[in-house]
Amino acid sequence: MPHRPALPCSQPGCPALQPCPTHRRDPYRTDQTEGRSTSERGYGWAWQQLRALVLAEEPTCRLCPAASTDVDHIMPKARGGTDNRINLRALCGDCHHRVTGRGSKNSSSASPPDRAPVFRTRPRIISDPQVVTL
Repeated sequence: MPHRPALPCSQPGCPALQPCPTHRRDPYRTDQTEGRSTSERGYGWAWQQLRALVLAEEPTCRLCPAASTDVDHIMPKARGGTDNRINLRALCGDCHHRVTGRGSKNSSSASPPDRAPVFRTRPRIISDPQVVTL
């Protein structure tokens, strides 16, 4: 059976064929997120619990009417943001991909304005009305 012809290098303008010795990807290279587990990047059990809470409180995306699937940091953790509930918003996958920029230079600075979050929580039942003062 004949072999498949070699593909050109994935780097534009490179005349070599794959595997290109200059532009070959090192499988053992660890970038900012590659090679590290979610727990090592700060998204462990506590984050999973907080993420579930945010998605339960905000079932729709803040930027469009789609169902929310991702939790986004309004001020990214890399720029000093925290996991505080005020800094988190629920987004759909498309809006999250657009807002975070996934490799663009101005990731969160180009995010569209939010609509106000709608918190859906159960009301607390107060047995003694004299205890609560407003």
